[in-house]
Amino acid sequence: MNEILNELTKPIWWFSVVIAGMAINPLSAYTKPVLDKSFLTTFAWWRRRSEERQKAWDERIEYIRSS
Repeated sequence: MNEILNELTKPIWWFSVVIAGMAINPLSAYTKPVLDKSFLTTFAWWRRRSEERQKAWDERIEYIRSS
């Protein structure tokens, strides 16, 4: 535990944290739209697939009722 506290008191640790934060921020700004679009595409596909399966299920039930 003392080693961790000792490391946190060093200025180089804080400097590296700031540099890492500055590097992550632009990276996240560029990747967020790509991830959002891919999630929306996936969810739209999933919703469409679920609706098609529900429609097929309803048609199958209706066929069984009518026969």
